[in-house]
Amino acid sequence: MRAMMTQIAIFRSEASIDSISLPKVLSKPVSLHEICPVGCADHHIGLYTLLLQYCRQVWPDLQLRREFSQGPGTIFVGHQTTRRLPYIQKNGLQYGSVANARSKADIFAYIQREEVRSPIQIEELFAIQIPGTDKPPHVCAVVRKLYADDALPALPWDLL
Repeated sequence: MRAMMTQIAIFRSEASIDSISLPKVLSKPVSLHEICPVGCADHHIGLYTLLLQYCRQVWPDLQLRREFSQGPGTIFVGHQTTRRLPYIQKNGLQYGSVANARSKADIFAYIQREEVRSPIQIEELFAIQIPGTDKPPHVCAVVRKLYADDALPALPWDLL
């Protein structure tokens, strides 16, 4: 019964994170060692390393460290921390990812940094939570910046 209450508490905390609405049913944790972002030829410099570095910035007080490493801090266990999300909703808009076949129509967005808006493709959506800590889950996206070719017209009717 206690495990069920823990799952219910986790679900309630994940239902809305940073004004982001999540699916009601979340997947089991995935192994970050088995997922390699698009364009990544080396699994050793793959998603595990990318998300470990990111989570160190999100939670510097945890002093996250690699699996099997010695020293102080919290171990970032690659097969327990991360759940893949099929989609998220933010400000009334739904976003999907390339990793989810059902949400292909919602994989493009813009990221604005300062005054520059860049088109991106959402490769993966994750909810990350470090077991054994009091930190709430954190939603993050692995994105790929899209580039335009100067030879392409800005709008389709410019082809004429």
